[in-house]
Amino acid sequence: MNRGRKKIGSIGVDSGGVIVGDPCYLRDWKANEFDVVDGDEYCGPYTYDYDGSCRARLSEDAAGELGSQLAVAVTSGYGDGQYDVFVEYEDGRPARLIVEFMPKEEDDRGAWGTEEERARWQS
Repeated sequence: MNRGRKKIGSIGVDSGGVIVGDPCYLRDWKANEFDVVDGDEYCGPYTYDYDGSCRARLSEDAAGELGSQLAVAVTSGYGDGQYDVFVEYEDGRPARLIVEFMPKEEDDRGAWGTEEERARWQS
């Protein structure tokens, strides 16, 4: 049974942000261009496309919902790069998805969890 936090992989970022959503809606995604207009205010609602994801990430919150609950977009902490992704389990079921843009040096369990957890994350 899965317990605690487990690294499930990494994601590469080349646009300075990520989106999270159900893959069954990808057929509705529009791979359009980000249309920059001087003086634009970036406030929602945001469309479910690349332009909407850019606008959400440029908003005051640096994040936002795309479409009507189709996905969320968020700016990565350090821009482009590779970021670790973790799942936290409760009762053997995924409880949280964590994309770590800015790793903490320590958390409430010490320097990234117990020695056993760190060993599992490295595998």
